[in-house]
Amino acid sequence: MNEKSHKIALVHDFLLAFGGAERVLKELSSMYPEAPIYTLLENQAMTGCIFPGRVIRTSFLQKFPKWLRKRYWLLTPFFPVAVETFDLRDFDLVISSSGAWSKGIVTRLNTRHIAYLHSPTRFFWDSHHWHPALREKRQIFRRLLMSYIRLWDKEAADRPDVLVANSEYTASRIQKYYRRDSVVIYPPVAPLGKQEEDTLKEEKNYFLVVSRLTEAKRVDVVIDAFNKLNLPLVIVGTGREMEKLK
Repeated sequence: MNEKSHKIALVHDFLLAFGGAERVLKELSSMYPEAPIYTLLENQAMTGCIFPGRVIRTSFLQKFPKWLRKRYWLLTPFFPVAVETFDLRDFDLVISSSGAWSKGIVTRLNTRHIAYLHSPTRFFWDSHHWHPALREKRQIFRRLLMSYIRLWDKEAADRPDVLVANSEYTASRIQKYYRRDSVVIYPPVAPLGKQEEDTLKEEKNYFLVVSRLTEAKRVDVVIDAFNKLNLPLVIVGTGREMEKLK
């Protein structure tokens, strides 16, 4: 598709930190340099560095107080509504980069929507106990919220014309939870520099974890296991759980 003859937009869940999903978006943005980027919430310090000069359009949630945006998981009940308010009527092709919400955008009938899924939303299906907004002790509230979110998520997954998975494992989870086939396109991986290659050539006796340091990644379980086994472990990554994990 020729970007000059077709209007293209990119949609991403959040632009708050630079992780694996954001690296995929950066690659997409380099492929379509004129495409505006829609996102629920933006950290302008990060986007100004990673996506300089790009048109970034946020949802109404960006107008919420800063202290609340920093605890954005508290806004979980608003995310389905917010992502559906994006005005994408002018675009012929929309590519969403989704770990949860952006696959649920609403497009015109003749707009092509390709959704790159980093995962079926873990918090909705198999890791909801670790989501800060879903630890409500009142079981009735939690069950109502989970029922609402799962119904929305299944409907949202039916909206894209094409689903793209980042791995065969993700494709199997898409089939399990959404009952849809997907095309596997592996995410971009930066080549190693000479220094990294030389380091890998040396014999190193340790296990390696590369991950964003959030509760959902369960790096704490890995640390606990390796401490009990008394085996060396190296962890690469950043996130709000870093100090706690240290």
